[in-house]
Amino acid sequence: DEVIVEMGQMAIRECDPLSGGHAPASYRRKMVAVFVRRALERLAREMNRLPREGNTR
Repeated sequence: DEVIVEMGQMAIRECDPLSGGHAPASYRRKMVAVFVRRALERLAREMNRLPREGNTR
């Protein structure tokens, strides 16, 4: 879904990346988890702002 991709890209842009491209695999896995969590949290917030079908908020 395009929304999830965009949210993930936004989370990545907000990250302060480790300088150097040779980070340990454990660090990269942790950062992926952070990116995914942030993207899903942002998506959930955005979905809560959208009016639901039949709802005229």
